[in-house]
Amino acid sequence: MSPDRKFASAVTVATVVVMYGAVLLARDDLAAVASAKPILATALGSLTSLGTFRLLALLLVTVLKKSAWAKRKFLGQYYLEGTWVGLIGKGTQAQYVVEHFEQDTQSIVIKGYSYDRNKEPFAQWTSDSVDFEVRKKRITYSYNCDLLA
Repeated sequence: MSPDRKFASAVTVATVVVMYGAVLLARDDLAAVASAKPILATALGSLTSLGTFRLLALLLVTVLKKSAWAKRKFLGQYYLEGTWVGLIGKGTQAQYVVEHFEQDTQSIVIKGYSYDRNKEPFAQWTSDSVDFEVRKKRITYSYNCDLLA
């Protein structure tokens, strides 16, 4: 399941569980309001459900932003975050490349930097569009690049 679908499913299930528990706890009071003012009860139920959904979504986003472990567990095979360091070319043409992968449940951003063999900055780039094909274990991206040298 894709990360955004997994996120929506997790928050939806949590909302249903919380709302079901709330209804069980307050069923007598809710029955009285529902029989006296059914439109008000429907409106309150809808607003409470929406508020609960948003609160749980915010909570999950916060946990995923603060904890790399939680993000890795939640995203599973879709997890792609960290730093890659490489060398391109040989001799006087050699360049060192550093790319940082940043991810949330909906997107991946790749920021890259290259340095010449004297460790002087040569270029920097940021991805515009990233396609992560999990089954093929392939990343394709387009980027804007600024040459610094």
